Amino acid sequence: MRSLSAGDTAGRVAPSTLVVTRLQFERPWLASALMLLVAFAVLELALTRPLHAALSLPLATVLMAAAIRVRARLFYVTAIQLMAALGLGLPWLGAPIWLVVAPLAAIWLSLAIGLALIRCNLPFQPVPVRPGRAYRFGGTDHRVPDMLIGGPPPWLLRGEVARDLIELAAFAHDFLDRNGIRHVLARGSLLGALRHGGLIPWDADVDFALYRKGDVARLDAAFEIFRDEAAQAGFVLYRHSGHWRIARPGLWRFPALDLHVDQTLDEGLSPLWVDWEGLRLPAPPAPKAALRARYGNDCLDRAVNGRTFWQTGFVPTALSRLLGQRACAAMQGLWSRLYSASGK
Repeated sequence: MRSLSAGDTAGRVAPSTLVVTRLQFERPWLASALMLLVAFAVLELALTRPLHAALSLPLATVLMAAAIRVRARLFYVTAIQLMAALGLGLPWLGAPIWLVVAPLAAIWLSLAIGLALIRCNLPFQPVPVRPGRAYRFGGTDHRVPDMLIGGPPPWLLRGEVARDLIELAAFAHDFLDRNGIRHVLARGSLLGALRHGGLIPWDADVDFALYRKGDVARLDAAFEIFRDEAAQAGFVLYRHSGHWRIARPGLWRFPALDLHVDQTLDEGLSPLWVDWEGLRLPAPPAPKAALRARYGNDCLDRAVNGRTFWQTGFVPTALSRLLGQRACAAMQGLWSRLYSASGK
């Protein structure tokens, strides 16, 4: 299924509006690419003489930090002091400046490759989500409800990604039900069911919750058996950061459905069945109360788009595949500390 364009969702749009929208969509990528190019240029200055190194390496470090949106004051101060010390001290020690430049060049190159990978796999399209906008996921027509959206308008999920998520939800529900594992919609997927009738139009994953201890223990103990059963159906079941995930096989395993454990739910609950993108899926018996407890009393009437373009669903998945889950968790922890330290 092709992705919806701005013309599909909002009627005829002036070419100038489409250009402006596209520039807004590409701005973070263009800005980051420009930062990396300038950083490379500054890095070249460090190859000439120690004084240039002492001045340019701290500047290059600041530019790299800006390219990855790090704004923690402590990070800047420490990095500048360290790089200035290395730039001035290495020549006196008889060490070539390439001992500093080569690792930095590798970091810059990795950032450039990572930036291209993330941009090419971005799960969104240049269509801003605003109240009243019509869109279609799978075979279901939707319209964004009359609600407040704080922050910049989020971007609409690509149609093919939405299709994959619907297929994952259908398989996971059938797979869990067939094996007697009780589950309900959770988190953003439950919010989407009540507020949008399915996927949140800018959400790139699906969330289910397992709430019976026996089911969780059985899934954990017989994980290889369940994994093989999922593989025979053309899906991958794997462990991820303390819970399980289901995805299509492939390098990135994106998009994915998360199987969380929710011990706050009553094990003997009678689920409420809700419509979700043409499927009938189980939900907690008091879904509005659960959502308000988690997201606030106004979560059904208001959304906050506080996610940066580096926090799309593809980025954590790609990091896990390239670096492993432990390294990914460590990087995400560092990112969270630096990001919160910036006061943003």
